[in-house]
Order: sequence, then C-alpha cells, then structure tokens
Amino acid sequence: MTTVFAALQEYGLMTVLAGVVVYILCRGEFFIHGFRNRSLRERLGRFRSSQISRLLKRLRLHGIIKKIGRTYKYYLTELGRHVAVAGLTLKNLFLVPEFAAAALAH
Repeated sequence: MTTVFAALQEYGLMTVLAGVVVYILCRGEFFIHGFRNRSLRERLGRFRSSQISRLLKRLRLHGIIKKIGRTYKYYLTELGRHVAVAGLTLKNLFLVPEFAAAALAH
C-alpha cells in the first residue's frame, strides 16, 4: 500500500483530484443543471474550497468545463464529455485489470 501512496504523491494530488472530479461529473447528476464548487466539496469531503477552485480553474483553462455566466455554476463541455468517457474507458480496460493482477501476485 505504501507504494501506491508514494506513486500518488509523485503523480500529484491535483492530478488525482482531477481524475476523481471527472469521474463524479460523469455520473450524470450535473448534466442538466451544472455543478458548483460546493456540490463537488460535498461529494469529495476532505478537500478545501480553495483546492476545488484551483482545480476548476485548471479544467476551465483546458476547455473541459465552462462557466455559466453570472452564476457560480459550471458544466462539462462537449470536449469534457469526450475526455471523461475516454478516461473512464481506459481506466476500466487497462488500469483495473492491471491492479487486480498486481493484487493477486502479492
């Protein structure tokens, strides 16, 4: 377990957080009404508002999410949906089987 923790530290907390947020956004709850910093914090739990804000800024700069004018809400762009689906597909096809095989080997 310590090697997984070390890998996560090396990979970067914000990158891991971005993956978790994209997974949360793909669940479909936010497709119609969008999402806010607070709604993500409620689902993530231990992260501060400033950490979520920095992540939202990064996702917005990359074109993954778009801010709804004069509100605090965001939504996934078309590019964001494609990136999220591709990431989840890669995770399910490659990472999950690899982790399962590694767990069985130990």
